[in-house]
Amino acid sequence: MSPSRAPLLIAIVLAAGLGIALFQKHGALQRLQLEHARLKAQLDSLAADLSLKQDQLNAAKRDLESAQRDHEELVRLRGEVSQLRRATNSAVSPKKSSQPVVPAPSITDPPEARRLIAAVKAHIPPNGLLVTGGWEIAPGRRALVLAGPVATVQPDGTVTIDVTTRIVDAPDSVLATLGLDLKSNDRSTAQQLFDADNAAALIQALEASEGVDVLSAPRVTTADGRQAQIGWSRDGEEGATQIGLIPRLDPTDGSIELELSADLLPWPAPTPVPAPAP
Repeated sequence: MSPSRAPLLIAIVLAAGLGIALFQKHGALQRLQLEHARLKAQLDSLAADLSLKQDQLNAAKRDLESAQRDHEELVRLRGEVSQLRRATNSAVSPKKSSQPVVPAPSITDPPEARRLIAAVKAHIPPNGLLVTGGWEIAPGRRALVLAGPVATVQPDGTVTIDVTTRIVDAPDSVLATLGLDLKSNDRSTAQQLFDADNAAALIQALEASEGVDVLSAPRVTTADGRQAQIGWSRDGEEGATQIGLIPRLDPTDGSIELELSADLLPWPAPTPVPAPAP
């Protein structure tokens, strides 16, 4: 090779090496740009998902606040209805003259209009029983409200609670024998609790005792922590009994916290059965 060609060859080799290096760097730059674009697209997608989840969370929060306001309004309206009902029951009929004639009371007249009220909160053992009330509805007779909640865990993990309520009219002597010493005025907060074994025995004893009337035994199913309402009409009389329930399961021991409110209209005392002639 002639000396004049050597520098040219060296220049060609260097140019080729530089071109290869530039090509490789260009390829690496393109790969980085593609990776940057892919990561940016993922970031945009995650940001969109986050925004959607935030919107859903805000909507759920608004729904919960609306449900709480509706519940508070419902409780307020029920209180107003109870007050109006009591005011209506105690209203005096319009006078026809300055000195109206008041009829003499009869043994067949219904009892004076009054309401039997209970509002209690109790922690009931598993399959146990709450007893409240103890109102005197006739000489020697008292009324009780019994509530027995039972929780069930569904296959999907949700909890439902069945609450069986009983309204019992019983003689004082029977209640004393069974250890039910609840005695209260028309607005009662007295209560007694029984575990599962004693609850079953108490109900059996009440049903088997002479002179005891189980006036109603409705059952309602509700979700854990959700309010339920039981209405009972007597002889077509709407609103004779209203029982509100809010049960909550304690998963640590299976007990149930129960908030119970009862509003009962007293019923006429049973007609005594005359003794057979000797």
